[in-house]
Amino acid sequence: MTLNKLLAQTIVFWALLVLIIMYAIDFKLPDSLAISDYLMTFHTAGYIAAHGKWQFLYPAITATTFHGAPFDQISHQLLPRMPAWSVSEYMYMPLSAFIFAPYSTLKPELSLLCWQITSLLAIAAAAYFVLSDGKNTAGKSSVFLTAAATLSFLPATLTLWIGQVGLVFGLLPLAAGFHLLHRLPLPAGLIFALLFLKPQMLVLAVFLIVCELAQKRAQTLIGMTLGVIALAHANATVLGPQIFQDWLNCLKLSDKIFSDPANGVAVHLATSLPRAVLLTQPVEAHATLKPIVYSIALLFMTVGLAVVAMLSHKSSPIKDAAIKANLSLILACLALPLVVPHLFIYDLCVIAPAFYLLFASHSESMKTLGNLAVQLRKIFACYWVCITVYCVCMVTNIALAKPLILVAAMTIFYILALIAVVKYLLDRKKIESEATS
Repeated sequence: MTLNKLLAQTIVFWALLVLIIMYAIDFKLPDSLAISDYLMTFHTAGYIAAHGKWQFLYPAITATTFHGAPFDQISHQLLPRMPAWSVSEYMYMPLSAFIFAPYSTLKPELSLLCWQITSLLAIAAAAYFVLSDGKNTAGKSSVFLTAAATLSFLPATLTLWIGQVGLVFGLLPLAAGFHLLHRLPLPAGLIFALLFLKPQMLVLAVFLIVCELAQKRAQTLIGMTLGVIALAHANATVLGPQIFQDWLNCLKLSDKIFSDPANGVAVHLATSLPRAVLLTQPVEAHATLKPIVYSIALLFMTVGLAVVAMLSHKSSPIKDAAIKANLSLILACLALPLVVPHLFIYDLCVIAPAFYLLFASHSESMKTLGNLAVQLRKIFACYWVCITVYCVCMVTNIALAKPLILVAAMTIFYILALIAVVKYLLDRKKIESEATS
């Protein structure tokens, strides 16, 4: 048996095991089901949208907690097994609740299962979009194995298990927009605007847009700008300005509540650099620390964007537009947990395209990078190991799951990747300069 065949069989076995376990939990462990993110949050929001009870989607402007708010009460009514101490809240844009309305007509366990199937389809579609470029189309077996291998990245498995939205709201529009980036840049930008459904994911699109702007192509930026404006306008007008204002107030309340571990925040899930740092400090110090921490995050983003502009500019030794986009997306994925203020471990599922490009892509383009591709593969292999160890600690001994240690490792990986890319560019320029002299 060849190594590739053994690896493929292992991937398929792991994926089937994950799906069997999730199916068993959905139908055999009703108490666990009742506190899943999907049912508490998205199933309830879908019910509210389906019945037109929009006034109950967000807490009142005077609310200081989500506990006992109308949304929380409805959630407890729909899920009688939901513990009294458990609190439901919805912090996504108003119109996104329509997406869950059809699912909410089903029994809770079927509703969750259907959303999980939708998320699996999003993984398969994302694998296809990233593995297909302008010249080649990935084979069915390649897409299947890549999609199955995604479940070995535990944030994706966790997202699927609890019914979070990162795969549908984040991974899918990112991959679809990336697929169209050079074919149809304006529609690609419009698709990137869908990341506004989960706003922190817009950072990924920003890296790709800077890559395009450095090549003097602004259509993607125009498309995303128009798309974001259209989504914001629709949310402010379709359901009325009051619901839109209630959503903005809800975001302020959630930032206040989820900044204090005393409110029951799952600190071990907070794996963005700004959030991990702030949650280790007293709440009283947050007002002073936020400008400092956010400035550091902005610095990380600025440096990353500068490297993207450097590798994408016409003077760059890299001439292939596809390679420029690939490297930009890879750096964006590493930057994401360092620059956004609110990110949980399961949200990291959205960086799967970087793994696709480095490990699963059949394209010859990445091979032309030589040692740089090897270095980036090593960085992401270490990244995968760190995330896996962290997730295992979360479910076996939560005391060992230290977000600061994880984000420190992710910071090192990001810096190493930036150094590797810059060194590659400088070396290539030096070689070109010597060849022409």
